[in-house]
Amino acid sequence: MDSGIVNDWVAALGRRGSVSMILRTVFFLAVVLTPLIRTALAPRAALSDSEKRTLADLPGLEMTTQSALSFPARFEAYLNDHFGFRREGIQAFNYLQVKCLRRSPEEKVILGREGWLFYAGDRSIEDHRGLITLTPEELAKARLVLENRRDWLADQGVRYVFVVAPSKHSIYPEYLPGFLARRGGWTRFDQFVEYMGRESDLELIDLRQTLRFKKEDERLYRLSDTHWNPRGAFWAYREIMHLVNRWFPEAEPLDRGLLIETSADVPGGDLAQMLDLRDLFREAYPFLTPQEPCAARKTEAVNLDAIRRAIPIVPGESAGFAKGCDRSRLRGLAFRDSFLVSLEDFLSEHFAQIDFVWTHFDRNLAADYIAAGKPDVIFDEVVERFFMEVLTREVRDLAVLLAERFSLSNRSVLKYEGGALPGLKTFGDILVTERAEGLDMACRDSDPQLWLPPGSLEGTRSSIMRIVLTAPADTVLQVFYHTAERPYHCEEQSVRSPVHKGLNEIYTEIPRRARAAGVRLDPGAVPGRYTLHELDWRIRSNSLEM
Repeated sequence: MDSGIVNDWVAALGRRGSVSMILRTVFFLAVVLTPLIRTALAPRAALSDSEKRTLADLPGLEMTTQSALSFPARFEAYLNDHFGFRREGIQAFNYLQVKCLRRSPEEKVILGREGWLFYAGDRSIEDHRGLITLTPEELAKARLVLENRRDWLADQGVRYVFVVAPSKHSIYPEYLPGFLARRGGWTRFDQFVEYMGRESDLELIDLRQTLRFKKEDERLYRLSDTHWNPRGAFWAYREIMHLVNRWFPEAEPLDRGLLIETSADVPGGDLAQMLDLRDLFREAYPFLTPQEPCAARKTEAVNLDAIRRAIPIVPGESAGFAKGCDRSRLRGLAFRDSFLVSLEDFLSEHFAQIDFVWTHFDRNLAADYIAAGKPDVIFDEVVERFFMEVLTREVRDLAVLLAERFSLSNRSVLKYEGGALPGLKTFGDILVTERAEGLDMACRDSDPQLWLPPGSLEGTRSSIMRIVLTAPADTVLQVFYHTAERPYHCEEQSVRSPVHKGLNEIYTEIPRRARAAGVRLDPGAVPGRYTLHELDWRIRSNSLEM
């Protein structure tokens, strides 16, 4: 073979190898540098819609040892949050997980049956399965919070409506995966509803029965969202307004036939957003509007700048606004979360002005509204998965709630402030001396008993005793009572309160099922000298009967 031909062939091969090498190098640099270029040039988002969190800021470097040592970790956090094509990569990964593997890439989102998504955060699934048991103290705290709110507002001429918006799996449990079926226990709201029916006269609105019945006719919750749709919101509104209508006959709930329903194809809701797959979970969304709406925007009764600064508002949402219909005379205030958004147009038709505030019940803010807007009704709405935390978050001490309950009780059952106590009977080895400073009790055994003279109880509400007692040692005060079913004393029909050596101020609640006669006070369980300085037994009258 001619050596010139061979040389030309080798040279050409070399050129082709160089071109191939160059192309590979260019491709490699493009793959590596393109995300970095996008990282540098793309706008820096402050929030992650899908992850519901604030993204890391570009860190600064100060001339300090601490700043220098922490800079690598801070820069890595920034790069992890803002790396080019990060979201596209996450979306592709999530899509493959959901469509191909039928597995949720987000631990707080459950893939249900027939395209339904469910929220698993905040112990909502454990609650649904009946794995969380409320303690008697938790139940009592939540009840006292609600009763105290109701009666505090009643003293100012305001009605109080407490509403729990059901979690989606409380209405549509059949679409959960089989392994998440109920274990036979009660949810926390089940426990609370049963407890309130037994221990309180507060009207607690339980929307679940109505929604479970109405779901047979139409879908009431979004497939890919935690919230109800306007259909579910409408039936919830009807139940709420049935209660308001009893107080104010002119506030008749709207009929479904007076609403216009339209529909639109919309991206998936908040659960689909957590997966960053809103387009994959598009669904038909119903809109309900009154045929002849009256309500229009109003000027807020209270300046909410402080609220806007204090609470994290969802982008695009407002801390508060007001609407109303000039045909109405009523005024209202609604403390709410996102569930009440779909009810705003319905509720607004019944009030000359109703202010919607995106925060949980706040007594100081309620007082401001009462002074400025004089509402007739205050609504207090909270989603089911948070209701217990919301009710008990502010007051941790049961004694504080009992003291407030006592201050709100406006009718005396029995009052003793020293000297003689007519009708008092004693049992046990106890010697009572009536003194100006109180009943001086010399107890020689561990079971001194004071049988109080009968008072006057209405039987619909619990009563409160304020007891001021000097004790010889740390012990336990116990109050026994009779009921219609069991007209005798037993441990199950008693209330115990810790007592410390020396002077004590004790608040004890007597359940509403107690009879006025047969109330017994055991000041302590150790021998010694006790002094009962004061006993003030009160009950709250059923007020605001308009």
